[in-house]
Order: sequence, then structure tokens, then C-alpha cells
Amino acid sequence: MVRSKRDAGGGRRSVGGRVASAAAAAALFLPVAGALAGERQEGRSVSDGVYSAEQAGRGRREYIQHCATCHSTNLRGGEMAPGLVGDTFLGGWSGQTLWSLFDFSLATMPQDNPGSTSPEAMNAILAYMLRENDFPAGSEALALDPAADGDPITID
Repeated sequence: MVRSKRDAGGGRRSVGGRVASAAAAAALFLPVAGALAGERQEGRSVSDGVYSAEQAGRGRREYIQHCATCHSTNLRGGEMAPGLVGDTFLGGWSGQTLWSLFDFSLATMPQDNPGSTSPEAMNAILAYMLRENDFPAGSEALALDPAADGDPITID
């Protein structure tokens, strides 16, 4: 599938497929993603519009409050943390569930106060991240539940 991506200058460029590069940013996420390798279930994917546009707007505000200090305001990361957009990030989570990313993020982020972000805020942050990775919005808000056994929405 060919997908339009944002380049570093905010413009658009055409990208074909995903590149699963072994960059330092992916190294942070691969051990967790690898441990969850058996979790993929058939069903919905992030390409199916699993968040609402309104939720992604709220997610931007939550992201600025909880994440931007380390991951930068443009989600591209920096010296303190990896980027949350692009092929390296998506490649590290490809084939895993969005719930796994949600659960990992709730438990470990923000780095200076792990577990302090509410599930509602994390759902909104993930919606914003999906939008910024050019996945389509849908009609329903993302509503992952940390008490549930996981939702089979796959990251593709």
C-alpha cells in the first residue's frame, strides 16, 4: 500500500511500504513487542479508522502536556526519547496490537512519572499518534481499557 507521509519539513512525500530498520529508537520497543508476538488476532487494524478526529485533537493537547518534553512537539523524538512517527516507530510495532502499545505506554510513560497518564488521556494520545502517522479517523473514539484482556486492533 502506498501511503502519503509527512517529511521533516511538514510537507508530504510518497512512501511505499514499511521499513523495519534496526535503529536505536526501535530497540526500546522491540523487546516488549517481541514478547507479545503471539497476541495478534485477526480483526480490525489501525487502517480501519479506530479513532475519531475529535479525539485526535484532544490527543494533541494531552501529548503536549505528557509527552512532548521528551518526544518533541513534532513527535520525531530527540536526544531523550525516540520518535513516535514514521517507519522506524511503526516497524517496531508492526503486527502487534494497539492495546499492547497502550498497555506499555500506560505502565512506562511519561518517563519521569510512569503510570501517571489516565487511560482516557492515553487513548487520546494514541489517536493523535495514529493521525500523525497518516492512519484514517473513523466515527468512534478509541476506547482501549487497561482492565480488558487486550483489543485485537493490529498495527500495520
